[in-house]
Amino acid sequence: MTDEKNLIEALEEDKNSFAKNEFLQYMYSEFTGVYNNSHSRELLENVVDYCVSNIFDVKDELVTTLETLIPEIKRSEIIQFVNLEENYELSEDDMELLLSKDI
Repeated sequence: MTDEKNLIEALEEDKNSFAKNEFLQYMYSEFTGVYNNSHSRELLENVVDYCVSNIFDVKDELVTTLETLIPEIKRSEIIQFVNLEENYELSEDDMELLLSKDI
């Protein structure tokens, strides 16, 4: 799992309030069999870039879109890379996921 201190620092520095690089590193380390070549890593990076660039109005949309496009990952895993200190909406269910011990 991503080091919590590094993740918090990345979220504080990230202008888009999504720790993209940390998310990608998490994906590479958790799903080594899926992202074991440059083609699959580049595809993942392009999907994440698109989502962050085009679907960033509401964090819930970003999380839902990433969850839909990347079948390997669960919603609760994505949420930990979203900076919730910004004024973005997140559903009550997602807030419960984030606050639960299951992440």
